[in-house]
Amino acid sequence: MKSDRYARVPKARTREDKRLDVVRFLGMAQPHMIAAETPETLAKRYDVTVDTARAEMRKAGLL
Repeated sequence: MKSDRYARVPKARTREDKRLDVVRFLGMAQPHMIAAETPETLAKRYDVTVDTARAEMRKAGLL
């Protein structure tokens, strides 16, 4: 039976994928967009914990 007849199901987003989304945003967004963000808003937008968002903001030198 050929497997290409069936639709591919996208993989579920892992915690690491979500954390990398935050890292990409902090690295690539324009300064005025980053200045308006807090750890709480990043956590809500990217579905990560507030501690994760805060840690990534610290690593980027924003806190």
